[in-house]
Amino acid sequence: MGDAAMLIGLIITAIVTFHWSYSSLWFEVGRLFEGVATTSNKAIIENIPKLEIDDNHMFYKFYANYSVSSSKILQAMRILFCVAMVSYAVTIEIVLWQIKTADEKQQTNFIASYIWPLISVALSILLILVQPFFALMLLLNKFFHDKMDVDSLVIITSTSLLSSITALNFTTIGPFKYTENVLTKLSIVGITIMAILSAVASVSTLYYTYLMLKSKLCGVSSDYTNRVLDDNSTGTLLWYADELVKKRMESYRKHMEEDIKILRRLDQEPNGKNSPMRDQLVEKIGWYQLELGQLDSRLQEPKYRQTAKKLFHFFFMVYCFYKVIMTFTKRIPVIVSDSFKNNQNEQLEENNLGADPLAITIANILDILFFRFNYQHDLDALTRQISLVISTSLFVCSFSTVATTISYMVALLPTRFRVLAMYAIHSGENMSELPHFKKGVKQLPIRKAPSIIKNLFISELSGIYVVATILTIRSNLPFEVSQRVNDLLGERFAVPNVVIDSWFEIIYGTFCVLTMFGIKFVEWTLLAS
Repeated sequence: MGDAAMLIGLIITAIVTFHWSYSSLWFEVGRLFEGVATTSNKAIIENIPKLEIDDNHMFYKFYANYSVSSSKILQAMRILFCVAMVSYAVTIEIVLWQIKTADEKQQTNFIASYIWPLISVALSILLILVQPFFALMLLLNKFFHDKMDVDSLVIITSTSLLSSITALNFTTIGPFKYTENVLTKLSIVGITIMAILSAVASVSTLYYTYLMLKSKLCGVSSDYTNRVLDDNSTGTLLWYADELVKKRMESYRKHMEEDIKILRRLDQEPNGKNSPMRDQLVEKIGWYQLELGQLDSRLQEPKYRQTAKKLFHFFFMVYCFYKVIMTFTKRIPVIVSDSFKNNQNEQLEENNLGADPLAITIANILDILFFRFNYQHDLDALTRQISLVISTSLFVCSFSTVATTISYMVALLPTRFRVLAMYAIHSGENMSELPHFKKGVKQLPIRKAPSIIKNLFISELSGIYVVATILTIRSNLPFEVSQRVNDLLGERFAVPNVVIDSWFEIIYGTFCVLTMFGIKFVEWTLLAS
């Protein structure tokens, strides 16, 4: 009866997810790349000179070579995206169901025996072959345009994809040596990316907060400090007073207007449009536009939202401080000391990096403060409920990590690429399409066609983070619950919990150090200039 109810739930989830992805998410998910904020002042936008943005002729190549219409290709990509989202949603539901029913004494069930193997095969095909293939081929076409035909693109894409899979398959460092399953290795790559992002966020948050406090409280300021605090990507903009933001916006507008005047005079000169100085001016004007957009967004935010962001920033800073201290004073020393002993996995399992599973810790705290259970089975039931909540939260965070990854990618892009992205966004805002009229049929609003490359990239990243989260949640669960998740995953997919935890801590600690070196290198570069 339980399997039948779960199967019905999976079918409903699949139908709802597919419909939502097809009708809404396909058009909206690309906005994650629009972290390139621009000002709401349309008059300024209209005065900005435009760079040339080349169109994508990929679909015309398919039509010319194979007589496949662009509408059919778009429809196929859209369905592929929706099927991927359905696979992720069903995967999450199956894992949560396995956690919820961890106390039931059943050896085999229909979901784990038949449905999960099908889903894992679908995930492997989507994440390893199909989505990377189309995303890479479309990306190559973006760069090479008419220099390559479809056959050349397919050959290069297939070769690149095969080389990547082969390299991943032969990687044997750290947790990679515990599995031969390419999907599992891909999930370990996702865990590695998560650890890198956590390290960069922790160190940069602490360092830039330190600079801001040093400047405000101690009155100590340097040229580098001022230039860092002027960079809106560091998060210090949140703590500026509105008057200071308005003053900076006025300064940026004046500089941008002066550069626009110089650019117009240059365009009137012979061969002025071919001058290298013109590209520099356009890039500089675009940078001012990006900064004005972020400052304008800061002013437009309601006060309650600014307060909420400040509270979140404060608690996140405290967490970063705690995480860095614990990593370098307790967890990494445990890993290093145990690495010189025999039976490394058993030693690490016994130490568990110095902590109980999070679900057990929270359950014990709640029991002491509120419930005071008299029976162990009541505490175990609470632990399982907390395990379910923690697992659900981690899966939700895996999708938010996609947005974080993209925001870091956009922030780390060189200024010229960010400016090009801004122009590309605005070039698509005023697209004019002929209206279609049909008697007796209500006209639906026309929606701008999304970027297939962006949608496939987001879908791929989401899938990698979902399967990575499946591996990471186990260390937060009690042993019996974690074992049920391992039973679901099977021998080929499962990697020892402690190995994953150790790998995360090592990558986190390594990139904390590298991030600090990178920040100081930029500081020295700015001071030298």
